[in-house]
Amino acid sequence: MEFIDFVPCLGTSSICGHQLLAIGTIDENSADKLRSMKPIIGTNIYLHAKGDNILAAIKLGLTIRELRLNTVVGNDYSEQLSSNENVRLVENGFTNSAASFAFLGGVRREILNSKSFKVHKLSDDLVLNNKGEIQRIIVDIYRYLDFMGIK
Repeated sequence: MEFIDFVPCLGTSSICGHQLLAIGTIDENSADKLRSMKPIIGTNIYLHAKGDNILAAIKLGLTIRELRLNTVVGNDYSEQLSSNENVRLVENGFTNSAASFAFLGGVRREILNSKSFKVHKLSDDLVLNNKGEIQRIIVDIYRYLDFMGIK
């Protein structure tokens, strides 16, 4: 996963300040990469992410919460370079699969387009090939959701 610092608009509103764009597939290093950005408390992270590794996504979500950041998903993400110049960074931002768990780490969470947030059942390969691990993963998911205040 890559984290990009961007400015969505010019002005003095808090939404016009520096924000982060999280783009790509979440991996074991994503949480450490985010922490190295040293984001300011209350910064919005705009997600455009695929899931792959549920435990890495949970780790990223815990880091987002620890740093007291907000998460946003959906619509286009643009940076305003001048009063008459915008650059679209992402078209139709989305979060799906395991990446949805990273989204849930936000102190405030905002879904701008309901089609941009997708979840699904655990992969059959994961369930069939790791029956001993599946129970632990389910417990980790439950604890994580409880910690995030999701009942």
